[in-house]
Amino acid sequence: ASLSASCSAATSASNILSVSCTTSSPISSVQCSVDGETPQSCTHPYTRDVSTLTAGSHQISLSFVSVNGATTSSTQSFTVSAVQSLSCSSSQTSTRLTVSCS
Repeated sequence: ASLSASCSAATSASNILSVSCTTSSPISSVQCSVDGETPQSCTHPYTRDVSTLTAGSHQISLSFVSVNGATTSSTQSFTVSAVQSLSCSSSQTSTRLTVSCS
């Protein structure tokens, strides 16, 4: 029997990658690889903190094996946003707290 997968990938504002897939048959294992790294066993749905990756476009590849041994894969693109670090200072009087960040 053949196996097919339909996946979607999205990143949150805090650079958490979420990948969700629908497959045509029950799955026995999933392997994931980001930007060509060595594939590793992963869970589905897949989430990963990608804030350590450089800002810009990236790819995740997922390889599926069904319970009857059929295989398929899906590659999805996702974007990592540049995260700006803020430096903050504060001052306080008896009636006011002022916080400035830049």
